[in-house]
Amino acid sequence: MFQKHRKTNKLVYALMFVLLFAGGYLLGGYYMKKSLDFEAEGNTKLNAQDETAEYDSQQPVSINEKEKIINTSTKLKFINKYDKCGHQVVEESPCDNYLINLDEEGFRKIYNSWNIVEFSSKEVVLEKNFEQYCPNHYLVIEKEGSVVVQQNILGTEEMETINQLDVSIDYLPSDLRTRLKEGIILDTKKELLHMLENLES
Repeated sequence: MFQKHRKTNKLVYALMFVLLFAGGYLLGGYYMKKSLDFEAEGNTKLNAQDETAEYDSQQPVSINEKEKIINTSTKLKFINKYDKCGHQVVEESPCDNYLINLDEEGFRKIYNSWNIVEFSSKEVVLEKNFEQYCPNHYLVIEKEGSVVVQQNILGTEEMETINQLDVSIDYLPSDLRTRLKEGIILDTKKELLHMLENLES
């Protein structure tokens, strides 16, 4: 009877050992499968991200981006503001070939002294202030002993001589000489012709 009881105990222990071994094996396999599934899922996400990035890089430029790139039909509008007379002169022109396909940043590098008011593929509007009289005025002034007529060069601070009188400032009245040294501004061509007649008479 005692031997029979010992055989029963051995059988129980053997059965428990088999069950523990089988359970450990199954549990290890389960966790290994979870680990492999997690790694595979991570790789799938990375591949998907790479494919998305590659797809995005191959996409054509959006309509909004195209609206902000200069093309052959883009018009340029220059607003010239003159501080001395308070006038503004607007000049419009087609864009030059070297400006085509530029975005706002590239365009700004070329026209860096101008303020960009509006930028689109349809029109680019620029604005700039000048401490000068606009080209609609005439400046009669003394230069190196002679009397000259000058006008502003549009879009610059420079004045160009458009007429030089054959009159020596030394033969003019003192008050007129003083005014000519400072410069006399005339607003119309009629006023200019009248003054030139008086100076040459």
